[in-house]
Amino acid sequence: MRKRLALLSTIFGSMFLLCVAVTGVAAMVDTRAMVVSISVFLVGMLVIFVQYRYITAGTNRYLHSLGDQVHALQTEASIDHPLALLVVNAGGEIVWYNKKGEELLGGSAEQFYGRMVADFIGSVDYRQPTPEKGFPVKVGGRMYSLYANESAAREGEETLYALYLVDDNDLKHYTDLYFKTRPAVMRIMVDNYDELAQSARESDRTQVLSEIEYQITQFAEKYGGIISQVEKDRYNVVFEDKDMQRIIQNRLNRISTNYPGIPKIYPADGIYDADTERAVRAFQQQFNLTADGIAGRATWYRIAFVYNNVKRLSELDSEGLTLDEVSRQFPETLREGASGPGVQLLQYFLAIAGEYYDALPRWQPAEIDGIFGPQTRAAVSAYQRMLGLPDTGEADRETWDALVSTYQSILAARPVQEWLDQAVGFPEVFVVEGMRGEAVREAQQLINVIARGWPQVPAVAVDGIFGPATRDAVSVVQALLGLPATGAIGPLTWEGMAQLARDVLASSQTGEGQYPGYAVGEEESA
Repeated sequence: MRKRLALLSTIFGSMFLLCVAVTGVAAMVDTRAMVVSISVFLVGMLVIFVQYRYITAGTNRYLHSLGDQVHALQTEASIDHPLALLVVNAGGEIVWYNKKGEELLGGSAEQFYGRMVADFIGSVDYRQPTPEKGFPVKVGGRMYSLYANESAAREGEETLYALYLVDDNDLKHYTDLYFKTRPAVMRIMVDNYDELAQSARESDRTQVLSEIEYQITQFAEKYGGIISQVEKDRYNVVFEDKDMQRIIQNRLNRISTNYPGIPKIYPADGIYDADTERAVRAFQQQFNLTADGIAGRATWYRIAFVYNNVKRLSELDSEGLTLDEVSRQFPETLREGASGPGVQLLQYFLAIAGEYYDALPRWQPAEIDGIFGPQTRAAVSAYQRMLGLPDTGEADRETWDALVSTYQSILAARPVQEWLDQAVGFPEVFVVEGMRGEAVREAQQLINVIARGWPQVPAVAVDGIFGPATRDAVSVVQALLGLPATGAIGPLTWEGMAQLARDVLASSQTGEGQYPGYAVGEEESA
């Protein structure tokens, strides 16, 4: 078609030049010859024009037919496209979808026209530029990557958006599984091992060192770790990465009980997600670390130190040692050169206060050694200056009482679970399958609290009946505690269950104004 039009153009140009030349010659020879020449020229031009119009009309018909065929192919390709395609208008209403889109939405034809696309893909702002990996969305329990294209609407036309959804659920599942199960190594060092071994009596030394190994082994088994002793005071523990992350999450949740500025991580499932990063960043800001949201070496050790201090607050209180009794135990002035449990408790109080007040120095666990040296004197002086007391560097009665009061205010920040405190005391008999009563009910309550923090522990009905489900749940808890999985509750199991429940409650309860770790209403709609 294009060649025919080009040929006509060449003929038209040649004839025009030829007629001009002939007409000029004829005009010089004879007027009638000039008229005849012009007439022939006009007839030729008319023939060429008619032929040109015919070819042009044919070309337009061909192009229109070709356009219809291309449009039909595009429509058919969109309908049968291997990706789910949803077309929505500017208001977010679905105006068209292909076969895969229909399968994705899970309905029949025309069932979803006019529905809001947000009902299916959530509050994704597809109007923003699509990231390289797409918008992550979840539809019908599967994970997709969403890619959006905006139509170039003409003036007066409605803007439409084509949403392509790539089903990469399996890829994301296995990627997530890889990051959860890849190995991570923790190195545990007992920094005062030699001191413990030397200070213990000969008859007690073996028992002390065995207790150290037992505690480390129990910690490793609690998170499914494999332990290896590389030196007398050093151990390597291999975990799955998700268990390492869960340690961080559980400890941050426990710390946040005393530091409400740190948001709760919900759920504590071992996935280092945005909630975990936000909590790590808040922790770093609280303790003057680089706020990068990464649990690196410095952050890990600070989390461990603060977590141990917070736990010791609960442990001291749970041992029944009241603050009045503590005050009466040490009525004498403590000064540099002194040593013993009184000094160690003073250092402990100063270390706890140092985590709450920037004016006070921070302590490392190994520094709480019961020896009143220059560091302890400097810490006492800093505390006295902070409260406007005489700066003597000695812990006299006034300083001691003020420090106990500070410690008491920290204790007061802890939430109280009265029913759990009542359940800590073990009942008079072993609780076994087939029993009924209040002791069984309390055990079932403990199991359900533990299940909130340990997904492998199944929840049970709180009916006061010790049936197979309760027995199986107790066996799982016993495995967590490193105890024989008998399914019967004895003193060690009961005490361990109470401690696990305390940990979970401390991790999940929020203070006034504290972010709970999930959007309000999310729990109810889940």
